[in-house]
Amino acid sequence: MLFALVRKGFKIQANEISGKTLFLCGCLCSFATYPYVWYVFPDLIADQTAALIVAEIIVILVEFILIKEILKISILRAIIVSLICNLFTIVLGSLMNKLIIEYKLFLF
Repeated sequence: MLFALVRKGFKIQANEISGKTLFLCGCLCSFATYPYVWYVFPDLIADQTAALIVAEIIVILVEFILIKEILKISILRAIIVSLICNLFTIVLGSLMNKLIIEYKLFLF
C-alpha cells in the first residue's frame, strides 16, 4: 500500500524516494507499532474495541511522524499515507479474521 500511494497516488519516482527507502520506512513503521497494538494495549485497556481504537489512533500518529521524517514528504501527504495504510490493514485484517472464523481456515 505504501508503495502504491507514493508511486501511483503521489507520482513520486524512484529518483526522489528509492524503493529501498520505502521498504525500510514500511518495515520501521510496522516494527515500531505492531508490538504495542497486539501486546501492550490489550493489557492496558480491558475493552477490546476501546483498546483497538486507542491503539490505532496512536499508531496513525506515530507512523505519520516516521513517514514524514523518513520520506521527507509534506505533513498532509504523511497523514494521508498513514491513514490509508492503517485503514487498509484494518479492513484486510477484519476480512481475514472473518474468513478464518467462517471457513475455519488454519484451524487444525
